[in-house]
Amino acid sequence: MRRLINDAMDRHVGPMRILGSCAGEGRDMFGVLSERDNAQRLTATLVELHPDIAERARAAASAFPATHVEVRIVNAGNTDAYVGAVPADLVLRVGIFGNISDVDLWRTIAATP
Repeated sequence: MRRLINDAMDRHVGPMRILGSCAGEGRDMFGVLSERDNAQRLTATLVELHPDIAERARAAASAFPATHVEVRIVNAGNTDAYVGAVPADLVLRVGIFGNISDVDLWRTIAATP
């Protein structure tokens, strides 16, 4: 995942918006940001339902004061969770796949551009 995020950041010129559904602690994204000298160009919205996990993501985000990261404690299945976070240049939906049925997984992939 980190390689794919890093590659996407390399390809994208200028400011970049990332959206993560069922983002957990945001480890993949924060792992990449810790290795980049241009992390300040990133704006991210991480959606996570579990408050303790979301608080750990917020704590991790504090290590990147020049980068704007918003962590929302809300169900990623609720479309209101994404108001103001889209459009995004990179959408991370990996975490969501462990939380839905196989049928919904394939439906989600088909519906995601």
